Order: sequence, then structure tokens, then C-alpha cells
Amino acid sequence: MKTRIQSNNTNYTYSVRRFCNILNNSKSSCENKLLALIGLAHIASKGTIKILENYNHNPDPDMKVYAGLALDEAKFLAKA
Repeated sequence: MKTRIQSNNTNYTYSVRRFCNILNNSKSSCENKLLALIGLAHIASKGTIKILENYNHNPDPDMKVYAGLALDEAKFLAKA
């Protein structure tokens, strides 16, 4: 999913794409997947919330709790 967010002239497209690649790579460590979830949660755009919702439908077993927390955090930050 190509998501483009502009904030303070910073383009987050590359970061979002990289986070998605980490989550979808079966060889990524749990630590890296956790960092990707945190990164997506803190961007908190409509696109990243959709990515987190999709990931929550079929998360890695070790990441299930963290995926839910990341989605909740993204939704909370998007409202702020």
C-alpha cells in the first residue's frame, strides 16, 4: 500500500513501505516487527491504520498482542 503523509515537509512514504516489508517478511525478527508496528502506530494516518487493521486479521502468533496495541495507539493518536 502506497501511503504518502506530509508533516513538517517530511515524506513518510519510504518508512511506511519499509515497515510493511518488515511485517510481511517471515525472516524478520520479533524485535524488528515490534519496531515496525510502533513506527506505523506513531504515523497514525488513515493508511497506516488500514495497514495495521489488515495485519491484525492475521498477525504472527508472537505479535498478536503488540499488533492490537499498535492499532489501538494509532487510532488514539489519529483522534488527537
